[in-house]
Amino acid sequence: KYQIFFFRKHCMVASWMHRETNVGDKVFVFDSDVVPYRTNVPLHNWSYLREDIILYERTWNTEIAAGNYLVTNSEAARSFLVRWAQYEKEIPPGFSSADNGAIHLHLIRSVNLEPEKNGTCGQKYYSLTEAVTN
Repeated sequence: KYQIFFFRKHCMVASWMHRETNVGDKVFVFDSDVVPYRTNVPLHNWSYLREDIILYERTWNTEIAAGNYLVTNSEAARSFLVRWAQYEKEIPPGFSSADNGAIHLHLIRSVNLEPEKNGTCGQKYYSLTEAVTN
C-alpha cells in the first residue's frame, strides 16, 4: 500500500500494535541509525506517561523528529499513525523530507490549529517545488 518506507513504517507500527500488543501497552519506535546515548537511563522511566504518542524536538533546529517515538496502544494513537502514513499520497513535488516534513503538518492539523489543505502551513507544504540539492 505504501511505497515510501518511512510512511509504511508508521502504518506497520499501528497494525502490529493492534495485532500483537494489549491496549495500553507502550511501544518505543527507533530508527535503525539511532545510537544510544544515556544507556544508564532505562526506557521504563517513560512508561508512566499517559500520552498516546510522544515525539521530540531536535535540539539544534526545532524540527520534530519523525523516526523515534513512544506510542501507547490506543485507538487514537493507531489512528494518528495511519493518518500520518497517508501523507504519502499528499507529498508535494519538491523535497519535503518524507514523513519528517509531513509530521509537522499532521501535528498542527491533529490539534486543530489548521484546517485540511487550505491553511497557511498546508499551502506552504504543498507548494514545495525545489529539489533536495537546491
